[in-house]
Amino acid sequence: MSDADKGELRLIYDGLIDGVWSGILFGAAKGKKAPALEAVLEGAVLDGLEVTPRASMASAWDVRLTLGAGFVQDGSSCVVFRLSEGELASFSVQAGPVAEGDQAAELALLRAELDMLKRALRAHMRDA
Repeated sequence: MSDADKGELRLIYDGLIDGVWSGILFGAAKGKKAPALEAVLEGAVLDGLEVTPRASMASAWDVRLTLGAGFVQDGSSCVVFRLSEGELASFSVQAGPVAEGDQAAELALLRAELDMLKRALRAHMRDA
């Protein structure tokens, strides 16, 4: 059984800001070189992946993936992070028109509208 199967290696999502996906890789011992982590999209290894030691934690690495302009396309794109032990994590991005009946997209739209209403109500109550 590999380390990934035992749950010792984990890649935790930390954010996606300005086209840069960030995460923390736990459980990979710090040595002379970074773990051989890959980010794969539709079978192709992506450029722009950085793995650097995390100063504040032993056995932890900062992971950053800069997404190029060609990454965003109509439809859904899924990036898989993997080591030789196997898949550690993945994330997806959806762009373009929403397919009718896509409940996740409808829920996201409802949340955005609710946030807009909350801001308007708070501003109204503050001014009243």
